[in-house]
Amino acid sequence: MRKKEPPSQLRAAPVSALATPTDPIPAESDPRNDGPATSADDLLDDIPAAISMLNDDETPMDLVEHILEEVFGHSAGIARELMMAVHEHGSAVVAVRPSPEAERLLRRAIEMARTAGAPLKFDLRDAESDETERAIET
Repeated sequence: MRKKEPPSQLRAAPVSALATPTDPIPAESDPRNDGPATSADDLLDDIPAAISMLNDDETPMDLVEHILEEVFGHSAGIARELMMAVHEHGSAVVAVRPSPEAERLLRRAIEMARTAGAPLKFDLRDAESDETERAIET
């Protein structure tokens, strides 16, 4: 720790050594610069989307379990629990993912259901909202 100098020995810095408001701040040292500019599309891509599966009386339970495992990556036990929740309650959230990934997973799930001839339906919504964005059907 430096010893405090008496006031008579303090020297002011020359004016030329002080930064003025017009001096640019180097980008790498600017604390406001946290990376490349973010577009509105990039912000929307980060919004989590909730995928809900809807119950129907025609889609076989084993197909539902298969889609939950293959498309959404659930274990066999979790897939069975989710399938039963959909069956008993009419619907259940089966995944929450960033919007682009959620839409990709939905397309894959719908394609699998269509290939099997099943009328499986889904809802896709903002995970932080109670409103349904759109219903997705096969």
